[in-house]
Amino acid sequence: LLEAQAPTPRIAELQAALSRNGMDAAALKELGDHWFGRAVNGDKGAVEQGLDIYISLLQLEPAQPLYLCRFGSLSTMKGRDATLPLARLGYVQKGVESMDKAVALAPDDLGIRLTRANTCNALPAQFKQAETAVQDCEHACRLMAQAPSRFPQELVFQTRMLLASSLKK
Repeated sequence: LLEAQAPTPRIAELQAALSRNGMDAAALKELGDHWFGRAVNGDKGAVEQGLDIYISLLQLEPAQPLYLCRFGSLSTMKGRDATLPLARLGYVQKGVESMDKAVALAPDDLGIRLTRANTCNALPAQFKQAETAVQDCEHACRLMAQAPSRFPQELVFQTRMLLASSLKK
């Protein structure tokens, strides 16, 4: 897990811009990328920061698939970290619903498909999302096969490994 760190100068600058300008879309997007990346890499404190950012971004663009997907993924992380079973269930359900909306809006967006696949694969079996991860990985593999020169071999390999992991669940 990542340890709490002081914000980088760029993050501090973006946070200051938000304090001054409120809903600065460019600053929100960059902060969203930052906090989402940290949360994915195990920083539990980044989950709340990221959720706050994506809530703001969704107020600006409620049907933006990337924002819906990342909000959903972060919500499932919040559920993972919740101590009360009903809270855990609620956050995960809300997250899965948000990611489903994102895929419905952008079914061929590789980033959205892989975010949902990774998120669903990481969920405990009780949430019954392994099949969703399998479907997303299979769809991603088909997309990559249509234009193999556009995708790094490492991404193809990682997607196949995720598919194999999801099939085992």
